[in-house]
Amino acid sequence: MGSTEKVIKSQWLSEAFLNHQIESILDFYMRYGIQKGAGFNQSLHEDGSVKDPDHYHLVSSCRWVVNFCRGAMLSSDAKDRAKNLAVVEFGLAFIEQHHYSKDTNGFHWEIHKGQEI
Repeated sequence: MGSTEKVIKSQWLSEAFLNHQIESILDFYMRYGIQKGAGFNQSLHEDGSVKDPDHYHLVSSCRWVVNFCRGAMLSSDAKDRAKNLAVVEFGLAFIEQHHYSKDTNGFHWEIHKGQEI
């Protein structure tokens, strides 16, 4: 590895760069990914448009919650932390209310138009 490659790699792995990446991803998710009262848009194009607003995956819903938890942990700004934690609460409520099955005492892996698939 040449010296230029080492510099680029060290910048790419720097805490500042990684924190900026996390912030920009969460900003994108905050802008395009939250369906008020309906969970998270889980199939987003790069421009923020949604492929299928009625399709939810349990793993993806959980990943969104983890990502916003991480954003809250990393934020030094109280308002940003509160926004991230509000999304966490929203996501946990969605998982509990929509992915959880009282019949099986388990979770639906996928939901489409409100039905387990």
